[in-house]
Parts: sequence; C-alpha cells; structure tokens
Amino acid sequence: MLLDSDGYMYTRHRCDKETVYWRCIYHYKYRGNCPGRAKTEGFFIQSKTGGHLHKPREPIVKPKPHGNSKIAKALKENK
Repeated sequence: MLLDSDGYMYTRHRCDKETVYWRCIYHYKYRGNCPGRAKTEGFFIQSKTGGHLHKPREPIVKPKPHGNSKIAKALKENK
C-alpha cells in the first residue's frame, strides 16, 4: 500500500527494475472506478496522474448490507 501526502491510498499495480506503478484503492469498477495513479522510484513519488473521484479516505461506493444478521435485515427493509 502507498499513502500520499494528500491522504489518498494506492495498491501496487505493476513494477519493473526501479519503478513501481500504483492505482487508487478505488480503481476497480465494483469499488468506484477511480482513475488516480502514482509512480514511485525508490521511496519517492515521481508523479501522480488521473485525479481522484473522491475525497481522501472516503469510499465512492457505499458497502451493501449482506448476510442474515439483524442489522443487515433492518438496513434492507429501510431502503
């Protein structure tokens, strides 16, 4: 995981000899499809691109209740 100075979190997408490419943790479609990306060399962020569709540490997609717990049933009924 990577956390930048603005508070956005990234997961490693791919890497080569000296460079690591990162995607926003909300990149995947089921999590919000955020285009934010970063590139690091060593311990330093070299560039950030794409912008983000959310505020730092704020999910785009709200979790859906699942299971048969009392709380999940109550949330499903209050839709």
